Amino acid sequence: MYKKLIIFITCLFILGCYEVNPPLTVDPNIPGSAPKLIDSFVVPASWSGKILPIFVEVSDSDGDLAGFRVEVSQLGGNMYDKYFVPLKNQDRSYAKGYLSMEIPKLDEPEYLRLNIYAVDKTGRRSRVVTHNVSLDFGKISKAKIPPKWKDALRNHLGHIFFEFQFEREGSSSLLIRR
Repeated sequence: MYKKLIIFITCLFILGCYEVNPPLTVDPNIPGSAPKLIDSFVVPASWSGKILPIFVEVSDSDGDLAGFRVEVSQLGGNMYDKYFVPLKNQDRSYAKGYLSMEIPKLDEPEYLRLNIYAVDKTGRRSRVVTHNVSLDFGKISKAKIPPKWKDALRNHLGHIFFEFQFEREGSSSLLIRR
């Protein structure tokens, strides 16, 4: 009896941790259309130790938008990570808001490349948008968020948990602890 209870609790835990992602391949027999990534914006330069907002506006005529796939690469470090950020409590035919990514405190400049596309429940995807971001700790001019994106700050769509790599060959960690 005790063994069955342990198995049951383990199964519940596994099912609770499981997140349904849209398929990576598209079945051509399923009718529908791909989502359209209308626009996207990321400041080209940001200070370290801040939250980086990634603004997106997307529409899907089918109304089956599932979320966003974000591919993040760090020049000279973590070269490639993929993330799925699901839409929660959103209109599935249109979304305008921002994704966030925490930038740790750095003691040397870093450079990121972000590839973003929208995905629907059947696996269809929008065009890919690429943003390059320079992260620094020194003097950079504060980039202004265009007026178009001011209202998007009220709609947080999700968070990207990117793990920066700071070890360089022959040097100590470049991460400054908070």
